[in-house]
Amino acid sequence: MGDYVERTAANQLYTRAHVAQYKDKDLLLALALYKQIIATYHDEKEAGYSRSQIRTIASKLVPRQLSDA
Repeated sequence: MGDYVERTAANQLYTRAHVAQYKDKDLLLALALYKQIIATYHDEKEAGYSRSQIRTIASKLVPRQLSDA
């Protein structure tokens, strides 16, 4: 099959979340999709990536003073 890589359902969902976050700037949709990935595919690498992306979104939305309290 050469360089062909089958995309898993978790990967497809992660791609949708990433597009929502970075291209569409729809953080609420991105958060919902990342949470769905974590709940549904908790053992997949995309769940780990999703946790990281949620932390990234949270760090941009929560003022630094509140996060340090």
